[in-house]
Amino acid sequence: MLGDSAINAALHALLARERGPRGAASVTELYTLLRKAARGDDARAVVNEWFAERVIYDLVADSATIEQRDDRARVVARFRVQRVRSDSTGEHESSANSALVTVGIYGGTTEAPQLLNTVRQRVTNGAIVVDLSIASTTPVQTPTFVEIDPEIRLINRERSNHRVRLSAPVPRRLR
Repeated sequence: MLGDSAINAALHALLARERGPRGAASVTELYTLLRKAARGDDARAVVNEWFAERVIYDLVADSATIEQRDDRARVVARFRVQRVRSDSTGEHESSANSALVTVGIYGGTTEAPQLLNTVRQRVTNGAIVVDLSIASTTPVQTPTFVEIDPEIRLINRERSNHRVRLSAPVPRRLR
């Protein structure tokens, strides 16, 4: 959405202008530079959540399955997404619907992950469901797990439940 290069450029511009012993870079200036660098409404909304609001997400990887078909793998993953706004009166749940969230599909292990694909999807009814077919011609390219918000763009309450290992789907007659 915003990207490392835009964030780095804004920080570089701020520090170049405010460096020196009397430099006084401010959060307001950084906010202004990041809003200017944001391309599109989705990126501006994230910058606003970072600086102008107190928003925390609950992102949870619920389930993920993989079906191997020749040189392709079908990955189906479900994530829950909840947005909580905080103010002087406490925490208030608000809809995360229409928020744009990234999901990463990885091969390898969690210790040595290899990013195979990313998907950006909008939250619908408090969830994201990814259903996609990707090439998997070698064991390294075979998807092994999925992760929501792999770039850590959203402020999240708990990061330990973002990943889920892919498993074979349960046959319909056993459900």
